[in-house]
Amino acid sequence: MGNTYWKTQWPKRDDPAAATFDPNVFWKHGGPLFFGDTRSAEVAAGRHDPTSLLPCRCRVEMSTADDSDVRQVILYYLNSFHIYEEVKAMEYLQFKDTFEKQWRHKENWVIHISEMWDPVNGDSDCRFFHNKKAWRIWLFSLREVVMDWDGFDSWDWDGFSDVRTLNTDSLLGPDFHRLTIRLLAFYIHSFVTRLGFYPSPLLHRPPRCSLMSKAPPEVWSRVCDICHVVTYLYILAIVFSI
Repeated sequence: MGNTYWKTQWPKRDDPAAATFDPNVFWKHGGPLFFGDTRSAEVAAGRHDPTSLLPCRCRVEMSTADDSDVRQVILYYLNSFHIYEEVKAMEYLQFKDTFEKQWRHKENWVIHISEMWDPVNGDSDCRFFHNKKAWRIWLFSLREVVMDWDGFDSWDWDGFSDVRTLNTDSLLGPDFHRLTIRLLAFYIHSFVTRLGFYPSPLLHRPPRCSLMSKAPPEVWSRVCDICHVVTYLYILAIVFSI
């Protein structure tokens, strides 16, 4: 949505009292397509200020978008929002009759698997791969999200049994990582076969995560191994769904 739309919301130029369009306050006269009818009317009347403050308590300006870190953080959150909406669509597809009740139970788990990082100041979240407890909680949350989906019980769990009730805290390193890959593979396969698209990536690190930038090479090596395997499984899932 560029300036072309916002200019249509400003008073016509043949009105002598009309101000020249100002891209720094493009939203000044509202825009129903963006705000909705009610909020747009409030913005145009000056009863609602749609601007916000950054964590530094400074206002968002047009030049803020010139900062590559800001752009990356925005994209990170957009990815998180996509994950949330995609899982919600999957839940609705599979549980139409009980969706509202089902979603109330699932929503917090979905938020947890999509926002395990905090790109602004998340001291604990940036230690995700160093913190075994945080990693296990994330895996538990992912299982809670997908365990009611079609095909969960019949999925190839690579030697694991009773995955629905499996105590993940008791798993040793290799088994833990193997279960992580199998859960991610099931998650991906479900989207490809049920909704016909490649889901937004999980475990997507935001920029400027200082603690992770200091992670030892073996940590990133393990993460990359998982990402490569999952990408390969993604491709296989797409091939077999055609």
